[in-house]
Amino acid sequence: MGLGWHITMRLESGAVLFPTVAARREAARTIARIGAAHRVYVFHAPDTHVHVGALTEREPAGRLARALEVSLRRLLPEHARWEPARLRAIDTQSHLEHVFRYVLDQASHHETHADP
Repeated sequence: MGLGWHITMRLESGAVLFPTVAARREAARTIARIGAAHRVYVFHAPDTHVHVGALTEREPAGRLARALEVSLRRLLPEHARWEPARLRAIDTQSHLEHVFRYVLDQASHHETHADP
């Protein structure tokens, strides 16, 4: 059994997901609300994708990804379609810590300006 899962989600088009502060705030509220029931310990939606770290098993991680896709869909243009979510196992404590730092550093990595 691993420690958790690193989930990455993006649109087929590669478009920016939440281009405004209001949209980013609504996305964050949605991810936090849904994530609370799935042991999400870190998340970020820097530009064209969403990163989520969850301390859960594979099956619940898949349900989490699906719930996020459905709920975040209302914030996207009508024609937007998700690529299949990518789920990667987190197997060690050092990997868990790496995912935490990696996800939180996404704004800097992608040179986007997050809402302070």
